[in-house]
Amino acid sequence: NWYKRQGLPRIVTGADDMRWIISAVDNPHNGITFCAGSLSSGIHNNVPALAREFSSHVHFVHLRSTDILPDGDFMEASHLEGRGHLIELVRIFEKENPALPMRVDHGKLMLNDGEKGYNPGYSFYGRMFALAQMDGVIATVKDEINNGMI
Repeated sequence: NWYKRQGLPRIVTGADDMRWIISAVDNPHNGITFCAGSLSSGIHNNVPALAREFSSHVHFVHLRSTDILPDGDFMEASHLEGRGHLIELVRIFEKENPALPMRVDHGKLMLNDGEKGYNPGYSFYGRMFALAQMDGVIATVKDEINNGMI
């Protein structure tokens, strides 16, 4: 059951859950935090397709990507790789709602982060590296939009 992988419960696992949340209260303030990491950890999810379907109901984007292991568990992936397709997500969300707040989370251990006792995914250098990667992606996508490339 992938809804509780690595001891972590999942409440919003895909399109059906997102549709239920949106339809539960007909109000523009009722929306979704789009967690690309949680969504990419479900083999049944096409994360860019979910972004396209729900972009008008998203109020915040959590930029994170994962890879799925053969046993169904997941692991963190580079922000430029993995099932989250973060470059495509930034394109979708920047085009649909350019003021939408987005932030990175989780990063790989880098340099001496492993010696500092950080919780997995929350190393300082790894998150700063991920932030730099996504800042570059966002700047590139904005340039693509401004130049009519997308």
